Amino acid sequence: MGIIKEHIDRYGIVSDPHHQLDIIRLVSNYLHTKGIKKVLCPGDLCLDWNLRQKLLHPEETPLETLEEQIHNVLSELSTKFEKVIVIPGNHDPKTAWEKAVKGLSKPNIVDLYSNREYEDNGILFIGLPGYFEYTHDVSGNVNSQEVDLRLTYLKKNGVYTSETEISSLVSKYSKHRKPKILLTHGLPKTDEGKLGPDTHPLWGNVGSEAIRHLYDSLRNVIMVGGHNHHMAATAFDENFEVIANNKKFRKGVINGGNFLLNCEGGFQEHIRFGILNVHYFGYFSFESYQIDHKKLDLLQKD
Repeated sequence: MGIIKEHIDRYGIVSDPHHQLDIIRLVSNYLHTKGIKKVLCPGDLCLDWNLRQKLLHPEETPLETLEEQIHNVLSELSTKFEKVIVIPGNHDPKTAWEKAVKGLSKPNIVDLYSNREYEDNGILFIGLPGYFEYTHDVSGNVNSQEVDLRLTYLKKNGVYTSETEISSLVSKYSKHRKPKILLTHGLPKTDEGKLGPDTHPLWGNVGSEAIRHLYDSLRNVIMVGGHNHHMAATAFDENFEVIANNKKFRKGVINGGNFLLNCEGGFQEHIRFGILNVHYFGYFSFESYQIDHKKLDLLQKD
């Protein structure tokens, strides 16, 4: 009698690596000890690119440097894992991304920016690349000038998925029974500290309404993203309450992780990542991990 498998498949989740190559190697090696052979990366491969700085002072960060960073991260991951499923984030300009992916041309890299749909072992991956967060000033009012700058940039050299395109996917996927994973970067959230619905009484719309509607319309689905370093390596249920480690669920949202200690929001004490388990009968579970910044050689499970 054969061994009964518990999982359809398992994936490491390494969001927001920000060109931290030493940490990528450390985390990759640890994931190997857990039997992980495939990895999801929901964007932000680059380190030294800031959207506002790029808009105001484009001469200070040449695209060639960013292309090299994307190349380095993808090359490292594709060497360590049998399959790398990836999309760009808000730190990864379109021109640099396209050149880097084309230059690598590795069959085990699945770019869900170029090909928005991919099936792996009966699991359907849907790529929704883009950055949808609006910027607000301290009073909670929308800074319309910067919103205009962001949207103008996104349409020229940013990775942008229109709300119309995303909305058209509802009818396409709503009747699918297969497990589905929506891979995006900026998850819908209420504010900087909590994932949640798009509309907030003080902050207005934050995130993509179309992505949230698509997620609400599907069953046997999880949405995997990153961007918010403070909520990294955390899974949430349909009511956006935190899901305990290894607890099975049919629908949820996962913020994949963060490899950057020093970022705009301040110093982060841990490097965070996770493992996504896809179970039979439409269930998922998530394992959250962290590395203390003082002991990068020691991994601690949350």
